[in-house]
Amino acid sequence: MQMGGELSKEKSFELLNYYYLSGYYKIDTAQMYPVPSTKEKFNLTENIIGEWVNTFSSVDKNKIQISTKFPNFSNKLNYLRKINNPCISYEELKESLICSLKRLNIDCVETFFIHWPNREINNFGKSFYQSKYNENEICSSLEETYSNLLELTKEGLCKSVGISNESSLGLHCLKKISANFKQISLYIQNSYNLLNPTVDINISEFCLATNINMQAHSPLAFGVLTGKYRNNLLPKDSRRFINPNYFDRYHNERTSALIECLLKICDSFELNLTELSYRYLLNNASVSEIIIGGKNTLQIKEAISFLSKGELPREIYKEVFDLITNYSITAW
Repeated sequence: MQMGGELSKEKSFELLNYYYLSGYYKIDTAQMYPVPSTKEKFNLTENIIGEWVNTFSSVDKNKIQISTKFPNFSNKLNYLRKINNPCISYEELKESLICSLKRLNIDCVETFFIHWPNREINNFGKSFYQSKYNENEICSSLEETYSNLLELTKEGLCKSVGISNESSLGLHCLKKISANFKQISLYIQNSYNLLNPTVDINISEFCLATNINMQAHSPLAFGVLTGKYRNNLLPKDSRRFINPNYFDRYHNERTSALIECLLKICDSFELNLTELSYRYLLNNASVSEIIIGGKNTLQIKEAISFLSKGELPREIYKEVFDLITNYSITAW
């Protein structure tokens, strides 16, 4: 989500080539990227990836599996979805996806996501759900939207569908509607990291029980879980320095204290904090993919190396699990 923003087209190509030549082909993007989103750069990341795709022969191009996302309504970003209708029509979804395919220079995306819900739920830094007593209406709108989304697979425009930054209610509606699309893989892509383990409250259980794949985004919590912001440090090449106040979701006293405790565990087991953060997520059986990011090839190389080691040994996992449980929102 930084390609076209902090990362130039040339730098983006360099990272994509390194990733591809390392034997990995799944790429996640979105229409609203790069982030922070602006009207002038809307769709720019898709355009950059599309130019990169065109550097390949048709045989090599077919290896690449790109997923993208439909931008829902946003009061702050009025150039995204133009209408604030709780139901997204088939025509709206299809037109949006066809435009993405043209920018990406491909005929079919791997997974087409709805980027975020157009209702207020406990996401993007919010821990608790507050009811407006309209859950039945929400279900009706979601079911109609997801039915329209799944119809796109019949036309060969996407192989699978997904929802992002959603709740267990969204999962329930998606699974219900998918009964008529039994061969289509379903995904949820939510924030999941050691500072935000909220998917463990009920999302993981639902996914495991219903065979919905979970993709973990923000595994390093915008870089906080590398330890580079400890002791109020603010590296000049960091997103927080370049975009003040935009990536501060994970910055507070409680987070700082938790990171210090995690570092003690790292010292005990001779582990790097970044490695611990990546590999902990692999212990969750509902996680199908982890979305890595990086501004240079070294960061991508590290991520691949750490994840290739597999899940954490049980002893280390238990220590981390017990620690974050003590820092959780529960009090019983």
